[in-house]
Amino acid sequence: MTREELHRLVWSAPATKIAKRLSVSDSYLNRVCDILAVPRPPRGYWRKREVGLAPPVVPLPDAPSGTPREWIKGPRHPAARAVFRSRASDIDIPALLDRAARRFAAAGPDGGGRYLRPRCRDLLDLSTTRPCLDKCLSFARDLFATLSERGHQVRIAPPFEVFLRAQIDPRENDAAPFFAPAFGAAWRPMRPTVTYVGQTPIGLAVVETCEHLSMHYVGSGRFVSETEYARLSPEERAGHTWRRKMHVPSGRLRLIAYSPVFGIGWSRNWTETVGRPLELRVPGIVAELEAAAQQLDREPATPPLDADGGG
Repeated sequence: MTREELHRLVWSAPATKIAKRLSVSDSYLNRVCDILAVPRPPRGYWRKREVGLAPPVVPLPDAPSGTPREWIKGPRHPAARAVFRSRASDIDIPALLDRAARRFAAAGPDGGGRYLRPRCRDLLDLSTTRPCLDKCLSFARDLFATLSERGHQVRIAPPFEVFLRAQIDPRENDAAPFFAPAFGAAWRPMRPTVTYVGQTPIGLAVVETCEHLSMHYVGSGRFVSETEYARLSPEERAGHTWRRKMHVPSGRLRLIAYSPVFGIGWSRNWTETVGRPLELRVPGIVAELEAAAQQLDREPATPPLDADGGG
């Protein structure tokens, strides 16, 4: 049921009758109206209407950013409480950044011993090691603040939006073997982080990139780079050792933007390079996101764009 259909319905008869017809409770129907930003008749409206004194119908306003366009009742949504409970999606960005800082700071590394793996998954979409955490949070703060100043809401996607998170690839060199943690899956958020540019949702993920390097084993489960190994004394080299190619976090950031809507394969990324930190490129990044949103509005089924803005 679209917002327009629901609006016409709730102004055609009392909520108790409409709810019975739809096999839901009237309180559930009211929550659906609130989620879809559909105005309802005020208290006493139907009695006043019987005597010809009812106020005029409140027209349907434009949907605020992030508002779903329709309501689906069926097996996918068996319980209203589970569907409409927003949780982290209702928290503002400063609080989400503070929460991410605390959760990531308290997290241990993943199975590969490098990227942080918080126990909580209701967090902003960040992938970073401990040394790069402050830098990652600082860039996210600047980007989200600039988007908000431009009138674009940023939030964790609410549960009533069926959004997909893009495949996050931290490799700096596409020719390197596919990245995967040594043990178990990489951490990922429960729901994507999205910004709404007008009515167009764009997923955002900030990730610390990794290089595919030859590393030396020096004992105690520790590997070091060729440069660091050359500086070690013979005693520090743990006797007989071996080399292996490994994905090593670089300390450089990448922003991945993508369409979280099923069937729309658009994506764009910006990779930090020496002398070109992402924080200095935020205004240009936001301008590109705004242009991309206009393109997605005109051509919702555009093929994937895989240009890399890091060069």
